[in-house]
Parts: sequence; C-alpha cells; structure tokens
Amino acid sequence: MKSFEIKSILVPTDFSDLSLRALEHAERVAALAHARITLLHVVEPRSGGFGTSGMLGIAAQLEKKQQKEAAKNLRLIALQAHMRSRVRVVASVLIGNTASTIKRAASASRADLIIMGTHGATGFVEDVIGSNTYRVAAHSKIPVLSVNKGLGRKGNNNLVYPVRDRTQAMDKYDFALTFARLFEMRVHIIGLLRSNEKEHEKRMRDLCESTKIRFEEDGVSAKLLFTKSEEFPVAIMKYAHAFVDSLVIIKQDHDFLLAEMFRGTFTKTVLHKVLSPVLTIP
Repeated sequence: MKSFEIKSILVPTDFSDLSLRALEHAERVAALAHARITLLHVVEPRSGGFGTSGMLGIAAQLEKKQQKEAAKNLRLIALQAHMRSRVRVVASVLIGNTASTIKRAASASRADLIIMGTHGATGFVEDVIGSNTYRVAAHSKIPVLSVNKGLGRKGNNNLVYPVRDRTQAMDKYDFALTFARLFEMRVHIIGLLRSNEKEHEKRMRDLCESTKIRFEEDGVSAKLLFTKSEEFPVAIMKYAHAFVDSLVIIKQDHDFLLAEMFRGTFTKTVLHKVLSPVLTIP
C-alpha cells in the first residue's frame, strides 16, 4: 500500500473537556507531521421534533442561532490552538447527525486522520463526542485515533501492535510505522499463540519475527511478546496498561472476526476499557 502520510486531521468537538483533550493530541501530531487541523462542531437538527410550519420555523431559527454561537466559540478555540502549536487550524460548523456528519466532513476536508475523545475507563458521561466515537471508529474509511486523557509531556513512547494473522499484521504496518516514527516509539509486537498447536505457533513466531525485522529495517525499535490467552483482547488491554504512554493499533471489528466481550465488539471494548490512545484503522 501507499505510505501513510498525515497532512490533514479532523477533530470533532462538542466543547467538552473530553473533545478538547483530543485537540491536544491533534496539535502534537499536526506539529510533528506538518499537517493542518479542521476543528468541527456538529449541530444536531431540531426540526425532527416539530410538526407545524410555524414550529419548523422556530426550530430553524434555533439551529441558526446555535450554529452562529458555535462558530464564534470554535473560531476562538482554533485561534488558541494555532497560537499554542503554530499549526494551521480552520473551524467548521455543520448541521446533521453527529456520526454521519463527522464522516462526511472527513471526506470533504480530505482528512487522513480523525482524532476524537472517548470515555475510556471513566464510565459513561453525557457528552456527544464520547458517545459517537465508536460509531465513527467502527465504520470510518480513514484511521480514527481515540483518546480519553490529555497528552503526556513526551507524547506516546510505546506502540502496542497485536498480531493474530498475516493479513491484519501487514495491513496495519504502514500506519504503525508512521506513528512510531513521529513519536519515536518502540513497537511491542504481541503475537497470539494457540494452545497445543505447534504448527500455528511456529507460523506465528515466524510472522512476528519477520514483522520485527521489517520495523528495525525501517529504523524503528521493536520487541516481541507472545500470549496464549484465550481472551486476546483482554491480554492486549493488560499490555497497554503495563507500558508507559502507550498507543494501541487495531483494525475494525472484522479484524477479530466475531470476538465479543463485555456485551460489545472488540473495537467497542478496547475503546471503552483501554486507558491508552487507540488507533483504529479500516
């Protein structure tokens, strides 16, 4: 595949602390990658709850007022972000369903990456962005970086790279390489071994070793780790929590077939349970 470059980043915000923490991460990535940021606020339409033409008119006026106020606030946040990071930041306010509008805005702005806040292990919080992150990450055609806390002083130092089979291991490689180079991260390749399957174990060890060599040939430090845990997602979460300032890279749910836990898909579980930033790729 073509080498992954980050030139345009979309950051949806509902003005919550959660979404502003995502902006912190975006500023760091944009500064390192020399990318621009599009700051997006989505106004949910109000007309669906009104029936008469008069009430529809009132709803339209409310939407316009909310859009105007949001644009003013967004321009201020964009200016502050530019002053902090010296990267180009533009503001956009759109009306529509939050998740679908974010995906539409990503296409319109030619975004290479979406960075959004997620609740992580802090529990359910009533804000728009956190509740829509999974909907975007699970179906986006471009990578989505989900974060639940502010960026540490050194950014991300470790990249957790789960490997279950050859296809998904290679599909994630260029995305991982870009982030590992940007943040000068060490890659931790986590291979899944099946209990009592010697042939599979040999293939997996060979695959992980070849992936490690490829990273090192591209100038990135890499380390091999293996697990025989029957709950691979849980093992990945434990590794992510063990490493300081880590980032986890996963594929969308089809990467882990029908794996479900905690009454949700793998992607949803990781986004809601892992404290580290998670990069979900299509």
